[in-house]
Amino acid sequence: MASYADNRSALFGTSKKDAPKPKPQKKSYTLGGQSKAAQQRQRERQQQLKQRGDDFYAAAEALMPPKKTGFAALMSKQPNPLLASSEYGKAADAYAAAGANEKAIEAYRKASKCHNESNAPHTAARCLEKAAPLAVNDGAKATLAMESADTWAIAGEPLR
Repeated sequence: MASYADNRSALFGTSKKDAPKPKPQKKSYTLGGQSKAAQQRQRERQQQLKQRGDDFYAAAEALMPPKKTGFAALMSKQPNPLLASSEYGKAADAYAAAGANEKAIEAYRKASKCHNESNAPHTAARCLEKAAPLAVNDGAKATLAMESADTWAIAGEPLR
């Protein structure tokens, strides 16, 4: 009686004996670190993300012109915090991905301010929560966490 391997070979024309041997992996020529090309790609990606963050930040700033009073207020462009908060959030995310934490925190704070102006304290508190881990030292982290907790309290939510 023929074995399973013999039947398979007869039907499909393959056998385990003829299977190619796996190729050994290439050895890395670097000593545990990234190659120069990988480091260059990483720097370029960070630069692209930072540029994208700058573009979003500029778009948000354009949506939030300074408030004017008197007759000039009737004819001038009015601030739109609802749209600006989204742009500030996108800028903050891009800055955080690029490693520009100070700019990311600033953008998250502005997004939080815009959310508060558009009566959305829940999302304002969430923006401050996102900013807290990006802070450099524990004092700044605690300050952002305290601001977030205060905003959650204003929103009527229990402490998280």
